[in-house]
Amino acid sequence: MPTISEIYSRYPIPQGLRQHQLRVTAVASVICDGFNLSLDRDDVIRACLVHDMGNLIKFDLDQLPELLEPEGANYWRERKAELIAKYGPDEHAATVAIVRELGVSKKIISYIDLIGFKNTIKAVESTDFEGKICHYADHRSTPHGVESLAERLADGDRRYSHRTDRPTIAPDHYQALRDASFELEYQIFAHLNFPPEHLTEQLVAPDMTKLVDFQF
Repeated sequence: MPTISEIYSRYPIPQGLRQHQLRVTAVASVICDGFNLSLDRDDVIRACLVHDMGNLIKFDLDQLPELLEPEGANYWRERKAELIAKYGPDEHAATVAIVRELGVSKKIISYIDLIGFKNTIKAVESTDFEGKICHYADHRSTPHGVESLAERLADGDRRYSHRTDRPTIAPDHYQALRDASFELEYQIFAHLNFPPEHLTEQLVAPDMTKLVDFQF
């Protein structure tokens, strides 16, 4: 069985995106380990490790250039074009196509489908805590580390507010999604014996290091 590091090397995954997927997985791992309900932890780990495999497609390669090192923006611009040529211009469709190539289960794909700010209300309404945890773990991870939910939402505003190529969200619906984000946090931490503030970059960093050897 390949390690997740080997899988990342097969596909165009910049170092910053690798770190993001590992970070999200580490946050989810800590939550799973402390959860007081039965969970399929391995499915959560697998879903989080590959949840953004096609996300190079949506990258603004002129933003956060440090996340594109050591290869640099021009290298990843070429890989982005190749990715679009193979999988199309929708990053989520590309991710699903890639994880199907990896042979993941339909259940894991359903968890990946639930990730993303636009799906927050669906996550709140879901009865599946594995999917909720995958979604929330992504909500706590910025390109530079684990942040509070409020900080993560503000980071998303900063990074995407100028993007004319991304779908716009009506103000009322945007507020509903923000409110749902905090409702989801409440739902998850009702089953944990520590507060959201417990999740920090320092806490999850050791798990991120170990996860590169996870056998997928």
